[in-house]
Amino acid sequence: MGKRVLSVILVLSVLCISLTGCSKLKATTMRLLGYEGRVVLQENGRNKKVKEEARINSGSEIKTSIFSSATIGLDDVKIVSMDQSSVAEFVQSGKKLEMNLTKGSIFFEVKKPLADDETFEITTSTMIVGIRGTSGYVEIAEDGTERLIVTDGVVHVVYKNPETGEVTEADVRAGEEFRSYYLDESMIDDRDNGDDGNDSGDEGSLSGDGDDANGEDENVNGDDDNVNVDDDNTNKDEGSVNNTELTPGFVYEITDVTKETFPAFARNYILKNEEVKEKISGDMGEDELDELLWDKEYGYELSPDSYGNYASLKDVINALEQLEMVFRITAYTLNRDAEGLEHYLESKSVPGAQYITDFGFEMLEAIQRLNSIK
Repeated sequence: MGKRVLSVILVLSVLCISLTGCSKLKATTMRLLGYEGRVVLQENGRNKKVKEEARINSGSEIKTSIFSSATIGLDDVKIVSMDQSSVAEFVQSGKKLEMNLTKGSIFFEVKKPLADDETFEITTSTMIVGIRGTSGYVEIAEDGTERLIVTDGVVHVVYKNPETGEVTEADVRAGEEFRSYYLDESMIDDRDNGDDGNDSGDEGSLSGDGDDANGEDENVNGDDDNVNVDDDNTNKDEGSVNNTELTPGFVYEITDVTKETFPAFARNYILKNEEVKEKISGDMGEDELDELLWDKEYGYELSPDSYGNYASLKDVINALEQLEMVFRITAYTLNRDAEGLEHYLESKSVPGAQYITDFGFEMLEAIQRLNSIK
């Protein structure tokens, strides 16, 4: 009897392994939900095979190439989408999640608020972004500027000045942007020469170390969300900068995000995810979100990204094929191989192959005659 029971248990165990993999991919397992283009997944310095639903262990690093992207499920409710040319490390310890972004940009989405014993942080060289149940965008620009844009909820930011080590904390709300960058002499001169004291053109406040960044005449927000950050007495609702006290160094500012500062990657992510769009509009407001998503050239369609184009790997391959065609046409023409050119164009299903061939050689002869005249 005991052997029979043991046999049944063994059979059930085998079924568990074969049908469910013994639940290897639990709800809390980090995994690659999808990707496009060239994506590298490294674990302990070694490349792992990239495939959908691939497990991502703690300490793993993901890199996306140009025209590439990756979507990572940190668990069932936390999703991160990496833009092209981005690098991030993922660390998990129990219910504590940390994503260390060292290059590029990401859009994060948390579908429901975290439990009291859970944490999810996105870190950069200057920021620790504490996320509880929100969505937004984090970017490290090529010039070193780092920024956070919150699209719904409230995000707590801990900012550490890389020069002085001074730590500042602030809450960033839906529709706001936290930006840290190096303020150089040219920026200060621009402010002195008539700029409104905000490099991004928004209302907001700027703070460095030990500078009183309060103004008296530029109360632009008019709200009661007074974000006090340490003893610098920097209030978000004052929205002004005292230029006479600014000196070169690392600074940060909290401003309202505008269409000009809203990244195409975040815009496109929202447009492709109706559920995310509805959640954001309920917090930010439909009119405010509509203003950010509408583009006079693309309407509500996907628009070019920060690199000036929105292309998939298929688009890149098509472009390379067109470039190859140009080179081949040039080679046939220079070698005066009219028959070869015509056959090549026909193989590529180019309409009017004979006409294009005749016209191309006529142009070549005309150019040669002009050169002989000179």
